[in-house]
Amino acid sequence: MIDETLQDQAALHALGMLRGVEATTFQAALAATPELALMADEIAEAAAAITLALPAAKAPSEILPRLLTQIRSERTHGQASPAQAESNESNWMPWALAASIAIAATAGFLAGAKVASVNSAERITQLNSRTERADAEQQRLTAIIAALKEERGAMEQRVNDLRQRDAISQVRIATLKVQKTALEKAYANVAAFVIWDASGQNGVMRFDKMPQAAAGKVYQMWVIDPRYEGPVSAGVFAAEAGQEFDVKFKPTREIANAGKFAVSIEQPGGAASPLGPIVLMTN
Repeated sequence: MIDETLQDQAALHALGMLRGVEATTFQAALAATPELALMADEIAEAAAAITLALPAAKAPSEILPRLLTQIRSERTHGQASPAQAESNESNWMPWALAASIAIAATAGFLAGAKVASVNSAERITQLNSRTERADAEQQRLTAIIAALKEERGAMEQRVNDLRQRDAISQVRIATLKVQKTALEKAYANVAAFVIWDASGQNGVMRFDKMPQAAAGKVYQMWVIDPRYEGPVSAGVFAAEAGQEFDVKFKPTREIANAGKFAVSIEQPGGAASPLGPIVLMTN
């Protein structure tokens, strides 16, 4: 029968808890007692198997001695015969120790799991808080962008309005009137006006009931700018009697101040300055 103290030391040896003289004495007992060595190996294997099967966790140091004390107490006060006690001791002790190791390790693991769970919950709470702040910031930025877009649209509209007003201010509309010439009666029913765009340096003349020019003749348009000695040619055109039509024109020189517009009768291809009679002109 193995001494009770040696059995306790075998369990502590399996866990690496023997120190000093006690460890030296136990090592000598192992070398002298094959039965004790076998028990120590069985306890060590059981402890290693259970420990490796569990997640790493540190158990409180006081749990194992308390369990060993309780085991010795229960074994001392049991009802088994001496022979049964000796037999049961050798078989039951390693597994009781293994159970105590499992309990201690499980307790440590659960404690660690609880701490990990609390930490995870805190991290989730922090992440949720950050997400809420990020969502709020995104909504704020979205509102700012929408406001900026609206303001930009309003500014663009104002710019377009100003451009339109400026463009309109650059446009001149004037009526072409029949001039007193020998051909005055032939043009008495003519209605004509001119639209001049100073910014674009071009314009349009509209005619209604404009008679055809005489055979071998064309109409020529003119822009009168005071800074030039004579009228500036703006092109020639033909007319079909009785029809309303538009004629686009562009002066051959830059016009700074379109004082007047005129239409004369010229030779085909036009002239550098009016040679024929001027039949229509603005005031």
